[in-house]
Amino acid sequence: MEPEPAHSIIRKLEQVLGQREQWEKEKQQHIQERLGKTDLTSEPVSLAELHVLALIGHDPRLNVINIAKQMQMTRGAISKICARLERKGLVNRVQLPSNQKEVYFKLTPGGTRLWELHEEEHRKVIGKYQTMLDAYSRDEQRVIERFLNDLMQRRFE
Repeated sequence: MEPEPAHSIIRKLEQVLGQREQWEKEKQQHIQERLGKTDLTSEPVSLAELHVLALIGHDPRLNVINIAKQMQMTRGAISKICARLERKGLVNRVQLPSNQKEVYFKLTPGGTRLWELHEEEHRKVIGKYQTMLDAYSRDEQRVIERFLNDLMQRRFE
């Protein structure tokens, strides 16, 4: 007897969420292997550090508060991540002459190269998702989108 579609969807969703951590580790390992070849940093770079680096690369006007909001992390955690990125030579702190309290971050050349590697990996993943979604009609894609929106909005209710 075939399980109810809702039960099957929930089971598969749990599997996907469980696999996400493994996929992230594999992504980090792949980037780390490429880093070893380019010798950008002698220390490993965590996934959280990569994501913060990507945010800074996309918008250098972000401060710790803005990064914390986008990452859904505390300001203290982001400050520590940024301090590690600075220690690893991937970002520099920047203060505006008009407001010395406000701290921004700028990618160093090594940080820029790492960001480019991260973006390249990200584009590959997006391409794979696009290929999968192309197998569905527009109507089916709208249903998937609606489900994901509902999932995101109701996750913690």
